[in-house]
Amino acid sequence: MPWGISSRFLLEIVETIAEAIGDERVGVKTGPATRESGAFVSTEETLPTSEYVMRKLSEFELSHLLLMGAMVDLSATPFAKLAGDGMFRHFRKIYRGNFIANVDFDRDRGNRLIQEGLVDLVAFGRLFIAHPDLPARFATGASLAEADKASIYGATERGYTDYPPVEIAVTATFSK
Repeated sequence: MPWGISSRFLLEIVETIAEAIGDERVGVKTGPATRESGAFVSTEETLPTSEYVMRKLSEFELSHLLLMGAMVDLSATPFAKLAGDGMFRHFRKIYRGNFIANVDFDRDRGNRLIQEGLVDLVAFGRLFIAHPDLPARFATGASLAEADKASIYGATERGYTDYPPVEIAVTATFSK
């Protein structure tokens, strides 16, 4: 089991923190194939290692596992078959706990994956940065703008607090 050694660090950290505060208060964010550059290029061992890690993480009662989808084209990688929603479809069969999907989600895709039972929740990172009022926009069908990628995670408030809010009259609750 060669992949056990490469995952040992993560699993020992999760175990140690879970023992200290309870595993229900621990969440893990991971992504086996996100950027595919530099030191983060998938090999033939990446998928079996990721599967092993997901199985081991399922032994805990974690708060959640946030799985990052691909941020690049996976067609020339060992993860080619997991492009698009394939990543979530594949790992949902392996990880049994609360499962959050992330990367390039819109309302329709997020709702579809939840309805299909592939994920429990969806994280809207950049979409939330560009729309601090995202739930209101989703509830009313308001238009969405692109996030200013140059300002994301910058050292100033630019790109976080300067997006204009949607002009809507909210007369219904968000429970619909």
